[in-house]
Amino acid sequence: MAHTWRLEDSVIIRDGLPQLDLLAGDGGAAARHQLTARVDARYGRWGLNAALNWRGPSRLRRDLGVDGPMDLRLSSLTTVGVKASTTLARTATPSATERRRTEGLRLEVEIENLFDARPMATLGDGSPAPGYGRNDQDPLGRTVRMTLSRRF
Repeated sequence: MAHTWRLEDSVIIRDGLPQLDLLAGDGGAAARHQLTARVDARYGRWGLNAALNWRGPSRLRRDLGVDGPMDLRLSSLTTVGVKASTTLARTATPSATERRRTEGLRLEVEIENLFDARPMATLGDGSPAPGYGRNDQDPLGRTVRMTLSRRF
């Protein structure tokens, strides 16, 4: 589990130019908080992996140092991913050195973005941001992947 909390995030490109406050939205939309949690479990021939990613809201200013009506305000975003796996067929009990090679057929089912979360954005005046419709930024949404593999 990891939590990032930025108290200050600024950049000076060179002398004579103003300082960019990234948390306020100058030069990029940096979220003040980010959280990542992962769980990996295995029991016999079964395996489960889960991941949760969250980032707080952020702002991208159009004009340096000033909040305005054309700024882009990004909402917080939470995504969850889950992967379950199992070994379907095992050969006769192998020795410890052969186990990795002859373990059998492996089936994995993975779901990325389990709850189909999408990035949301509005302009500084509260109106919808162009290009941030349901299918504009992330046309894929939830992804389900099934993999069948065998080590040789």
